[in-house]
Amino acid sequence: MDNITNEKEKQLNIEKLLNEGKTLVINPIGYSMVPLFIPPNDQAVVTPDFDKIKRLDVMVYRRPGGPLVIHRVYKVTKEGIYMVGDRQVEIEGPLPYECMLGKMVSFVRKGHTYSTKNVFYKAYSVIWMWLRPMRNLFAKAAKGVLKFTKTFSKTFK
Repeated sequence: MDNITNEKEKQLNIEKLLNEGKTLVINPIGYSMVPLFIPPNDQAVVTPDFDKIKRLDVMVYRRPGGPLVIHRVYKVTKEGIYMVGDRQVEIEGPLPYECMLGKMVSFVRKGHTYSTKNVFYKAYSVIWMWLRPMRNLFAKAAKGVLKFTKTFSKTFK
């Protein structure tokens, strides 16, 4: 596996390296895939070798005329692929199949590697997709809990 470390090199070469058939370990940036990826430490192991794309797969793709993105497959149709980030509610697509560059086969958190075939990962994927319409409520609740915790801890210092 090739580990891309330089940020500028990462942005420039991920697509090229996947097109060359290399499996990569990448550090997703941004927050659209929280809670699956917590930046900056979590990593995705992505392979360009995939025969079939199915619902819940996490794919690296290039938006037409845009940036590289890593999101989850919401739906696959003959018109294209519909994608959504784990922190998003809005669905993007249809995207052409040709936009898809690689498929996540595992991810790394705190030094431990977890396969996408792991039963707990599969359960998370199903439940989290099912909860997609309610994700904004979870985000607001989490923000409220953090605010309360900070206020509470200041009160008793």
